Amino acid sequence: MKKSLINKLICLILTPFLFIPFLLTTSGFHAATTRLPVLAYHQILDAKEFPGSTENVWVISTEDFARQMEYLRDNGYTTITTAQLVNYLYNKCDLPDKSVMITFDDGYLDNKVYAYPIMKEYGFNGVIFAITGAIAEEEGALKSYPAQFLSLTDMEETADAFEYGSHTHNLHRFAEKKPVLLSESKDNIMADLRESFACPLTFVNGFAYPYGRYNDNVIAALKEAGVKFAFTTRWGYVKKNSNPYTLGRFPVTGDLTFKEFTQIVGGKM
Repeated sequence: MKKSLINKLICLILTPFLFIPFLLTTSGFHAATTRLPVLAYHQILDAKEFPGSTENVWVISTEDFARQMEYLRDNGYTTITTAQLVNYLYNKCDLPDKSVMITFDDGYLDNKVYAYPIMKEYGFNGVIFAITGAIAEEEGALKSYPAQFLSLTDMEETADAFEYGSHTHNLHRFAEKKPVLLSESKDNIMADLRESFACPLTFVNGFAYPYGRYNDNVIAALKEAGVKFAFTTRWGYVKKNSNPYTLGRFPVTGDLTFKEFTQIVGGKM
């Protein structure tokens, strides 16, 4: 039996199960998505509570984030899970028309406080790539800068909207002006991945490169660890023939205009 036919059969079997989380967010499926936009967020904050945060391009105001999510809802967009992404890349399964993937890097507490309720309101789901070594020991209230990280309790309480991938356990940092991950041996990277994926709720499927940087050594370690896909911070759509270990995303920063946002999700960038 030809591989293409096998893949089609796999998709037919898996599709009913993969689409269950989305039956409440879309009224019907149309043409398949051929260029998947993956959005990369970091922090979602109220400027009034974090007056210095507006100078940080990685911070999005709650007002802007809500406007973006409202646009996705009002224009019939569907958010996808990591299971759908894996089947899109490996089994060449189609995605619903107007599919989008929403991701967050680092695992900040404000993702729960601000992003989570907005996404729940509009019926969307997403993926948080957490620095698992930074996970807080105890649940805490959001306070002023510096940034706080999610606790395990926070992760559990948001698991109905968020999946959790890895952003390394303790290798998200610089040394001698270079990302530490790029200088580590394969054995050290493997040890860090084991520790990261041992964290409750953190699934082995997905990874996001710190600072979007990677090399052949890092990719080899990811493959050996069983990781199925990894995201960079390089602009670009995900396609069926994309390399699963060098996937592009669109960083949503504070200086991104609303028009540019609509162009990205509309496949026009």
